[in-house]
Amino acid sequence: MTNRIYSSYQLLHLMKLRSNPLNCLLVTDGVAVGKTISAGYVVFHQAHIEREPTLIVCPPILVDKWKAEMSYRFDLKVRDATTNEGFELMFDELSSGVEWEVAPIYICSYSLLSRSDSLQVPDLGLVIYDEIHSVRNAETKSFTNAKTIASSAKYKMGLSATPINNKLGDLASILSVLIPILNVDDANQLVN
Repeated sequence: MTNRIYSSYQLLHLMKLRSNPLNCLLVTDGVAVGKTISAGYVVFHQAHIEREPTLIVCPPILVDKWKAEMSYRFDLKVRDATTNEGFELMFDELSSGVEWEVAPIYICSYSLLSRSDSLQVPDLGLVIYDEIHSVRNAETKSFTNAKTIASSAKYKMGLSATPINNKLGDLASILSVLIPILNVDDANQLVN
């Protein structure tokens, strides 16, 4: 039994993502407005309707929150990919060619992205970056790995209450992750 109470506002993000020709969406609502729940509808659709795997990337402190929200509100089980071994297991599972009744959902933290020199990334239906401003610095491993993961995903979704932390260039970096063919310099020209 799921604890879903549908809200047209929260379903709007699913519709915007699915109709966007760039296959990406940046949700910049305020704190506690429901970004995680909106993303949950997208994850549910991806798992049950599209049957394509999802990866959620978030700060380490939010891993358990995401698992709890997806379980409680959507009756979805989220699998750990928070270590190098877990990420490799995810890759192996997703590369096996199995067809799912309900596609798997994985979660990893930005700290894994910051520690890994290179990640072998499987094809994904969806990647969600919660607190996407965490990868605003284009000079970091986290940024490079986030962009690599985004390149392997059909749909990309970023969530942040603070997409601009220090300068407008933060937004450019975020956009270049969500639109992997866009480099940071070109994104800077768009936002300036």
